[in-house]
Amino acid sequence: MTIKPPAGPGTGCTQLMRGPAKTPSESFAGILQKSIEKINSTCQGHEPLPQSVFPLAVLHTTGTPELALKKSENLLELLERYDALLNDPGVPLKDIYPTISAMEESCDEIAPLLTSLEDTHPLRPIVNELLVIASIETIKFNRGDYC
Repeated sequence: MTIKPPAGPGTGCTQLMRGPAKTPSESFAGILQKSIEKINSTCQGHEPLPQSVFPLAVLHTTGTPELALKKSENLLELLERYDALLNDPGVPLKDIYPTISAMEESCDEIAPLLTSLEDTHPLRPIVNELLVIASIETIKFNRGDYC
């Protein structure tokens, strides 16, 4: 049995891997343009689709200063509870851990609110300082500084 090479240029393995040669009208841009035209022709008389949609997280933070203030007050209460538990010698560290977990969750909720506050907003430095203090305390507790 003998294997015969394909006849003519461009009919070898590389041509089979690439597929048939495409014409300029078959390029991605051409296909995309045809699809857009088809969609536009079928949507005549209907309300146009929005060009962009805001993520739900952005919509959730529209009342940012009020929400940041409320969540900051909750974090401050957690910090006060943490301080009281830490200063009580009769409280074991495993009983303090739920408060640490709540502080971490609160920090995760407040961080996006901080970035959405204006730089000149008077609440921004307070929220930032609360986040820093809470983050440092959770790191110190998880690291074992209070064992």
